[in-house]
Amino acid sequence: MCRSAETPPQRMMSALGDMAAWLSQRPSSGMGDTIVLYRQIIDRTEAFAAEATRRFEKSGGYKADGALGIVPWLRDKAKLTGGSAAEHVEVARQLDQLPRTEEALQRGEIGYQHAVAMARTAEHVGASAVRKAEVNLLKAAESMIPDSSLPSPKISSTG
Repeated sequence: MCRSAETPPQRMMSALGDMAAWLSQRPSSGMGDTIVLYRQIIDRTEAFAAEATRRFEKSGGYKADGALGIVPWLRDKAKLTGGSAAEHVEVARQLDQLPRTEEALQRGEIGYQHAVAMARTAEHVGASAVRKAEVNLLKAAESMIPDSSLPSPKISSTG
């Protein structure tokens, strides 16, 4: 298949096929930047997976496979645990109500775990309350560890 005819996910899968050889040629001392890059790719991909999950759930597409709901379908087809599948569905649902958060995740400005925290907050206090503070929460998320109220530590190479 011609690469220009491939969909973006197909191009990503093709690139993943090249990853092992590329990674084996990289010096071990340079893996830090590679790890961060991989995490950014994963987090940004999670944003698009959330949108696809939301749309798939709304369409009821999982029923065609005989699944009773989107969570069991994700467990079976996406190889997730029940807890992880439920988390992904809840994040997908809440991001629909938090467009700035979803956009920030898609652009790589925040990580998936930041989006999880925003979604859980919206679930508990309501999406409208989170939307009112969303700009400030997103700004804070850029410098915070997802499960902490403390800024990300700056670790020096000297210990």
